[in-house]
Parts: sequence; C-alpha cells; structure tokens
Amino acid sequence: MDSTFGRIAFTDLLSQMTPKVIETEAEYEQTLAVVESLAFNQNRTAEQTALCKLLVLLVEAYEAEYYPMSEASPVGVLNHILEASDTKPADLVGLIGSNSCVRDCEWHKSD
Repeated sequence: MDSTFGRIAFTDLLSQMTPKVIETEAEYEQTLAVVESLAFNQNRTAEQTALCKLLVLLVEAYEAEYYPMSEASPVGVLNHILEASDTKPADLVGLIGSNSCVRDCEWHKSD
C-alpha cells in the first residue's frame, strides 16, 4: 500500500464489514451490495479501494464454486455476439474482407 493508505481508517472499515469466506447466498448478496456501493463511489478512498478488492476476491471465489462457467470457444462467442446483436455474417464483409472470406470461415452458420 502507498503512503496515503491509513491502517486505522482501514481497520474502521473492516469493523463495519468484516470480510470472510462467503458461504451462503445471503452472504453473497450482502457482499455484492457492498462491492457495488464501493465500486460506484467516485470519491473512494485508498482504504475503500483495498476493501473492495478484497471483497471482489471473495465474491469471485464463491462464484467459481457455485456458479461455474464453462470455457467459451471463440467460435461460440462470435456466434453469440452475432445472434445477440441481430447481425448477419454478411454484415462482417467490410470488417473481415471479402464475401468468400466470410462464407469460408469455420464459424459461419448457414442462414
């Protein structure tokens, strides 16, 4: 931590929100609420930033255990983006190159 980090101020924050391993959905929701309030605070202090980082680690650990996400393939991600944005592969011609390049891509779904 840098010289602007105050241990006393951080200890005060910790006494208000004691970080611990998240074990229940209620604890998860509470921790998320604190993270959101800290993350969106534009005047966050160094101590609040440190607490936010710590809480994010706890949230990520909980999510990894209870909300695991499978690895997405690049093809799957691109197809999802195309579908979600209502974009057709032909719309990518200007970005990728020619019609034949877009048509020959392995990710291309036939319409």
